[in-house]
Amino acid sequence: MNFTPVYQYQTPSTDKKENVLAGIVGAFLFSLAGGALWVVLYLVNFYAGLSGLVAAVCAVTGYKIFAGKLSKKGVIIAVVIALLVLVLAWYGCFVNDLHSAYKEWYAAGEVDEMPTFFECFRMGPLYLSQPEIAQGYFIDLLIGLAFAFIGSIRYIINTFKSVGTVNAPGATAPHNPYGQQNPYGQQNPYGQQNPYGQQNPYGQQYTYNQPYNPQNQQPPQDQPTDQESSGDGQ
Repeated sequence: MNFTPVYQYQTPSTDKKENVLAGIVGAFLFSLAGGALWVVLYLVNFYAGLSGLVAAVCAVTGYKIFAGKLSKKGVIIAVVIALLVLVLAWYGCFVNDLHSAYKEWYAAGEVDEMPTFFECFRMGPLYLSQPEIAQGYFIDLLIGLAFAFIGSIRYIINTFKSVGTVNAPGATAPHNPYGQQNPYGQQNPYGQQNPYGQQNPYGQQYTYNQPYNPQNQQPPQDQPTDQESSGDGQ
């Protein structure tokens, strides 16, 4: 009976699948840290635009953790989400100022009704359409977006470089120490046909491909011992 080794080993894949939906959730959750920082810095009259740097870094990090990997598409998605969160934080700060202004106007008797915060949220675009009001707010927004771009530029460059290197002509996959088919690769210590290969300790005629036949294999001759050799000489 002929035996041929059957190998069921398969090379493990190193290409981890990217979960885009989970990455979006992670980028949004992590970028909220940048949005919250914007609100805090704005309330203490500090440069709120600096939080754009934090928002971008957190968004990219969150996407990578939740998605499992970071691709060109992932970086772009994370940066866009960070920008949207910053815009939302910026608009929330503007609405808060508008609501505070209405409190003063209502206390001074300049308006008859005191709108709620959500009503001010809806009226925000009306006041932002006035250049004398919108100018300072839009400058703050542009500063924050610029810092967000600065925070994400390193990830963008590194990701595009890594993807370009993998897809470059002539680029080869990393060496697999276990070969393509079995854990021993092409250099199988057990040979191609039987566990002893061509270096069969039982000789050339007796292998696992050719069952043992006493007629084809001469038994080894007994070698004379030292005493028998010396006796023959006497």
